[in-house]
Amino acid sequence: MGALPPSSGILAGCDLASTWRDQSDWTVLDTGFGDGQSFLHIWHTWLRDPHRARRLHYVGLTGKAQRADAMLRSMAGNSALASHRVDLQRQWFGFMPGFHRLTFCNGELLLTLCVGELMNMLRELQCVANFVLLGDRGHEPPESPWDTWSVKALARVCKPGTCALLAHGMEPLLPQLAGVGFVTDPTPHAPAIALRFEPVWTQRITRDPWRRLSSSASTCAVVGAGLAGAAAALAMARRGWLVTVVDQAAHPAAGASGLPVGLLVPHATRDDNTRSRLARSGVRQTLDLCAALLQEGEDWSCCGVLELGQDPTQKLATHWPEEGLDWSARHVWPQPEPAWARGARSKHPVWHPKAAWVKPARLVQAQLESSAARFIGARRVSAITRGSSGWELRDPAGEVITQAACVIMANAGDALRLLGAAQAGVEPDKLAPDPLQIIAGQLSWAPHQFGDASAFPPHPVNGAGSLLPWIPMADGPTWFAGASFELQVGLASPVDAANQENLARLSQLLPTVANYIGSLAPQQPLHHWRANRCSSADRLPLAGPAQTGPQPTLWLNAAFGSRGLTYSVLCAELIAAQINAEPLPLPASLVRLLRPNRPSVLGKVRA
Repeated sequence: MGALPPSSGILAGCDLASTWRDQSDWTVLDTGFGDGQSFLHIWHTWLRDPHRARRLHYVGLTGKAQRADAMLRSMAGNSALASHRVDLQRQWFGFMPGFHRLTFCNGELLLTLCVGELMNMLRELQCVANFVLLGDRGHEPPESPWDTWSVKALARVCKPGTCALLAHGMEPLLPQLAGVGFVTDPTPHAPAIALRFEPVWTQRITRDPWRRLSSSASTCAVVGAGLAGAAAALAMARRGWLVTVVDQAAHPAAGASGLPVGLLVPHATRDDNTRSRLARSGVRQTLDLCAALLQEGEDWSCCGVLELGQDPTQKLATHWPEEGLDWSARHVWPQPEPAWARGARSKHPVWHPKAAWVKPARLVQAQLESSAARFIGARRVSAITRGSSGWELRDPAGEVITQAACVIMANAGDALRLLGAAQAGVEPDKLAPDPLQIIAGQLSWAPHQFGDASAFPPHPVNGAGSLLPWIPMADGPTWFAGASFELQVGLASPVDAANQENLARLSQLLPTVANYIGSLAPQQPLHHWRANRCSSADRLPLAGPAQTGPQPTLWLNAAFGSRGLTYSVLCAELIAAQINAEPLPLPASLVRLLRPNRPSVLGKVRA
């Protein structure tokens, strides 16, 4: 299967197979990811081993990510890795400070690349390592040295029996490592010093809920068959769970996830705030899944999106790093200006190259098919009760629909009511920072007519509303505009009024296009699609345990608002990682902001 990647460094001669043999999960923490050679060496070794761990987690810490072309060159000469070069090339971009989750081998190999200063990244980690690589961090900036505090932070993510390799030249660190519980392994290992984590004291882990024991793969019920539910089903199925998805509709994606087409766009702000960082993480996850499951050009397309914002805060940071240009860059209008752009008054146009249009219903269906989940439609879950084999999901007549050891609530606005009825120590008034909001929305659309080519942009445009101009549909290429945003659902706008609202917003975004559509109105009636979305008061998802305690079995995945495509895959991975005691795909500071029981940050908002 080819030679080992060159320069395998401190791993040369290491018997990795004996450490992960027949394990379900195995986690490597590489504190000096550097040029990625150790990662490629372990990946190669793992692929060749018939008794390898079923799931490999590689957590790499680095001050600056390696360039994609260097990684690809290292893979090119190795036949075992060569077939995965396309997957790596597609995902290797935009490594700004923070966590970046990359998926390989159909979800069996997960790379979490943590970019930033050593101490900060160790503090943000939520994982328990089986194997630690302490390589030379000479490539790191001077503000990233090892010291007593970073060694203590390292010990926090180890457990008794964790193996470690310390590169020669780093011997001065041995006293500090011994002070936190590492002992020298007498087994000779020429390229490095072998260590084991064997503290003589009991580790204090009660304040670290992420250190919970892994739940053995069993049965999982997901309530809701939209984007949130389908993503949760696939994330759990990839980890060996038998999944049943229950929905009150007869078919999946019957609610807001039935949107004909939606945008998947990064969120650019001057201060690169929480929502911007979360959005990038979510867009990365969804882009990768779309590439794996959907047909490019028919179900989705990473065509890029132009954002025409009027708010001065909605622009790129003053010192936008080079890596950020993979996500967003200042847009310069070509000369002469295209006809469709005439009159556009954006002060801060931004081009998002890693943005896409996606047909959500197709993504839902593809995830359910890939998960092999059992779907039960046309059954409304009215209660969850304890049974002899776990949780029982009951319909309004009291009949058991299904039962499972673990339940993930992905049914939007009805989730808190259902959890409150579970009578399992769940306090629904403490599960959200404020009452959830139900927001109505309408999308307006029409098939293209002969002569539309020069009147519409070649790509989607976002800002005050959005325009998705050339979407392949059954009746031919179609344009979509919207969607309306109606907080008072009980006073929802009539269909014609909502269509006019969408056109009015389009006239602010692209006046020339709006005027052109208006001129066709007598001959081209507008079609519409309408549904309700669920949002939290702080506009962040609710993703995490709905119970307290070391082993929660009720989980919540909801409140995505108008960013279901952005958040659904990321939040499903976060929940599945917590249930299965895996490294989390987000820094601890961002995970806390998604907890269902997080404190309010925006005050009370009327539901």
